[in-house]
Amino acid sequence: MRNGLPPGYLARPAVIEQLESIVEIFNADTERLLGARLLTVEDLGSELDVPGFHIETDAIVIIGPQGQVVAYQDAWDAEEPHVLTDCWGRVHPDHTGLGIGATLLDWAEQRSRQAIATAPPGARFVMRCSTLSLNQAAQALYSRSGLQLVRHSLRMVIDLKESPAPAHWPAGIKVRTMVPGQDERAVYQAVRDAFRDHWGYVERPFEEDFRVWERLNRDREDFDPALWFLAL
Repeated sequence: MRNGLPPGYLARPAVIEQLESIVEIFNADTERLLGARLLTVEDLGSELDVPGFHIETDAIVIIGPQGQVVAYQDAWDAEEPHVLTDCWGRVHPDHTGLGIGATLLDWAEQRSRQAIATAPPGARFVMRCSTLSLNQAAQALYSRSGLQLVRHSLRMVIDLKESPAPAHWPAGIKVRTMVPGQDERAVYQAVRDAFRDHWGYVERPFEEDFRVWERLNRDREDFDPALWFLAL
């Protein structure tokens, strides 16, 4: 990794005990840009606990002069087949403009290159990074580093001033909520089928993929089957 950190800053492998500090970094940045704190400790904790992700090798933090965590970066390479690293990082707003982001991105690229050896022969391997559209500094950094803008995702919000009209389902379709212990596999199979023609979809072994889905959804403390609606 290039030694691009300013004096007093150190890069270290991340540890789970830093979870709250890492979440605070993300929320400080989204609050600055969007006026909202979107990430919870449970959100990130669930993601870092999925099978195949190892925080000690797949994530780093930057420690500031006062010993505080000021930046975070991970590189996801947790699933077969190994054809993609999904890189996610953020610098606390109080510590931007110091070259920390470039150091994080450099680490993510090196970690991604290590994963190429595990890709199937002849496969196309991709390093994917994302940022908020309002974060122009991050976009400029990605561009300077050779990354190309290929995709947008939209965060859509609606203020409901009154209850919506009742839904009208096609003939023969009925809707009910999820029954835990009965419906999970069928639900996840429907998800896989629905996304099979989606941009970037990679077919993975069902059982491996299902374990990750369970960890990110059903195993969460705030999982509520009454909010999962199944059309039959």
